[in-house]
Amino acid sequence: MLKLAQTVLFRLGGRIYPQFSGIQSVCSDATAYVLLSGKPNFSLGCDGSRKFSGIADEEMVVGFPVEMIEEIAAHLPTVVQAAGSKK
Repeated sequence: MLKLAQTVLFRLGGRIYPQFSGIQSVCSDATAYVLLSGKPNFSLGCDGSRKFSGIADEEMVVGFPVEMIEEIAAHLPTVVQAAGSKK
């Protein structure tokens, strides 16, 4: 998630202000919010998504607007391979 967050900032600049409630994480936080706002969103996940989707305790959820996917994928290697980047 760190590298994805850094890639979002590489593309957009500024800071990330995630919106999440700890419930309905995939449905609301990573899907509906992203669709309505047009912004990426990170979420801690919720009990339901962890139980039924297999999201592990140490994992998070992220959603990207479909229009950003290609650009995020293109810039991710730049961020991961940056000098001093922990891989």
